[in-house]
Amino acid sequence: GVEDLKIDGSAQASRSSSNKSMVNFRFADQCWIKGVEISYGASHFMLRNTTNCEVRDSYFHDPVGGVYLNGSDNAYGQLQLSSNTLIENNIFSKMLAPIIYAGASNNVVGYNYILNLSSSNPPQITSAININHGAFGSFNLVEGNISPQASADGYYGNSSHGTMFRNYLLGTDAWKNRCDQRALWLDYGQLYYTAV
Repeated sequence: GVEDLKIDGSAQASRSSSNKSMVNFRFADQCWIKGVEISYGASHFMLRNTTNCEVRDSYFHDPVGGVYLNGSDNAYGQLQLSSNTLIENNIFSKMLAPIIYAGASNNVVGYNYILNLSSSNPPQITSAININHGAFGSFNLVEGNISPQASADGYYGNSSHGTMFRNYLLGTDAWKNRCDQRALWLDYGQLYYTAV
């Protein structure tokens, strides 16, 4: 795992020069990111085809280059085709999409604090926690987070059986004056969701 470390990508000039992840686990089992601070990344972390991994007790902030690139926003954490992952007790700030799933199933996003989302297209709130941005993710739990927004989009396909439980979804982001007030957004094709 990666533990008790600071990764600063501020030397990267733009997203185009740094389209790789600051921490990337691929085909990994039982790996972790813990107590890590990652700043100025295009992708702060990427878990692809992983299982039984954890991202916890960490601080992720600021996009590569320290600015939001018009038309090509950056700064995200992503799970692609991963399962049984726990993302818990982290702080995410000044990122486009702090937590985004692409075809990921059986994961938990719990007790994270997300603030100051970035977007080159205000007043739209970007997806703070998006548990579907890929082909048919299912059985994901989002619990106890403080976040401007949570969603499951239909951009690349549908998903099912997601649960959003005891979250504090603001519908706004204090960092910028935004008029898009969607705290919870379930796009077309999202089946059998529960929000409590």
